[in-house]
Amino acid sequence: GGPTRRALLACLQEQPMAPAVIDRICGILDDAGAFTYCVAMMKAYEQKALDALRLFPAEKVTPLGAYASSFLESIGFTTK
Repeated sequence: GGPTRRALLACLQEQPMAPAVIDRICGILDDAGAFTYCVAMMKAYEQKALDALRLFPAEKVTPLGAYASSFLESIGFTTK
């Protein structure tokens, strides 16, 4: 809604962005279901990518999977 959007915009304009402001932004996004939505979108695109990669031989695709797993782990996501 309007007040929530205004609060989010105000937080995003804070400089420097203090940890409390980042916590407030995360709270607003969490309340709006933004993180759940992002995960759902990631899964949908992941499935599309997997479907597309199935057209190619496994030995060509395996390095892409290894790279993706390594990248996700490097930013704190687990691939399990």
